[in-house]
Amino acid sequence: MTVTVRIALASALIVVPLMARPARGQIIPICGDANNNGDIEESDGIAALRAAAELPATCPIAVCDVNADGRVSVTDAVNILRNALVLPAVVACKDVTGGN
Repeated sequence: MTVTVRIALASALIVVPLMARPARGQIIPICGDANNNGDIEESDGIAALRAAAELPATCPIAVCDVNADGRVSVTDAVNILRNALVLPAVVACKDVTGGN
């Protein structure tokens, strides 16, 4: 076996276990947390407003459809903003993990 092959095998043995481990500090999606940073903030409400207006936005329906009516609307954005400001809000996402 040549030195190059040995180095490649050693690298593969190190890289594969690193790729297989779950990421530390991985955040589980929260209903209304459009940017998935672990907090519901005004920027999440703005992302929902953009999604409601069909503008480019990172606001998955599973996370931003907070009233669970099957679409992201201005009502969802208002509820996310209310939640960010710690005001009473409707938060009823069906499943934010992407499962059933």
